[in-house]
Amino acid sequence: MIVTALIAAVLVFVAVLRILDAAGASGRALATARSAAVTLRSATLSDDEKERAARRAAAGLFRGFFTLALIGAAALAASAAVVWAGSAAGLYSLDGLVATATGWRFLLASTGIGVATSPSSE
Repeated sequence: MIVTALIAAVLVFVAVLRILDAAGASGRALATARSAAVTLRSATLSDDEKERAARRAAAGLFRGFFTLALIGAAALAASAAVVWAGSAAGLYSLDGLVATATGWRFLLASTGIGVATSPSSE
């Protein structure tokens, strides 16, 4: 039952990341950083224009960080709720769950499955 709960928690974590578009949020933050770098290297802009662009980019990057932090917190909270609900229902102990989750077999298997099922970046 513990392994089932751990798998469910991981699936919930990934689902929340996808539903809240964590990949899109990180892509937008990266695009902001790239755009700022191009602007700061521009030979045609004045120092004042570059400074204004840098300030806009800094604000955008902070919003991106905050958004990603909130998405990560939501994903963690959702998966923790799954784990807690099973423990509260008496299906397993949290000590047993932590021991299983931090064991090398579970870590190796979950990492392998995650790598094998992740979308390619090509």
